[in-house]
Amino acid sequence: MTVSILKKMLPLRQIGAVELMVAMNKFTASYAQSLLAATPQAELVEPSKPKRIKGLTEKQMLLMQRESAKLDRQPPQRMKSPGCSWMGCGR
Repeated sequence: MTVSILKKMLPLRQIGAVELMVAMNKFTASYAQSLLAATPQAELVEPSKPKRIKGLTEKQMLLMQRESAKLDRQPPQRMKSPGCSWMGCGR
């Protein structure tokens, strides 16, 4: 089911979504659905077809898109946990 959700996105967005799924260690259909909700229409396979996601209004999806765009513009933050120090993160 997760793959069918990802197939609604353009290839570059699919890669970005999968990278997020790996980083968060979340591979569920519900997480993929939330990434789809945060995907701008222009990054969908069928951009003219409106997204319909059960339980979310159009206003909520637009808010998710804006927040996702803000995160995309921010430089990546290094992890700052003691368990991460052996890998060189957090320095």
